[in-house]
Amino acid sequence: MEENVIQSAPAAEPALHVTNAGRYHVKGIATWLKIMTVLGTISMLFIIYLTIKLFQITPAAGIPYLIVVALYIYPLVKAFTASSQLKTAQAVNDSAALEKGLSDMRSLLTYLGVLAIIGMVFMVLSFIIIIASGEKFMDILIEGMTR
Repeated sequence: MEENVIQSAPAAEPALHVTNAGRYHVKGIATWLKIMTVLGTISMLFIIYLTIKLFQITPAAGIPYLIVVALYIYPLVKAFTASSQLKTAQAVNDSAALEKGLSDMRSLLTYLGVLAIIGMVFMVLSFIIIIASGEKFMDILIEGMTR
């Protein structure tokens, strides 16, 4: 006895259509992302210069700036690649480049979001320590400013 198995065709994914307004927005995002990348790179170069000068004075003073530079490299690279991919996608109507650019943009925003959360945790912990130390903290702070 023969059974007829009917397999339904997989549902077609809806096509994503980008309008002219959407393309205009992608171009604007890519342009501003590139500008922010250039400004970020210039800022990082100033921080590197400052770090070198601080290492000449005392190595311990340059370590926090070195950490900032290390944390700054990944978002700059992701912003640059996202900007390039988005510009390419807009210019030649390339879906793969748009997908890659959006993926890089997501990675960039995820990284910045995690850094923001970590920063907020440190701020809250600092605030708790300041409150717990009470007047002693203010005395130490005022004494440090009067030296």
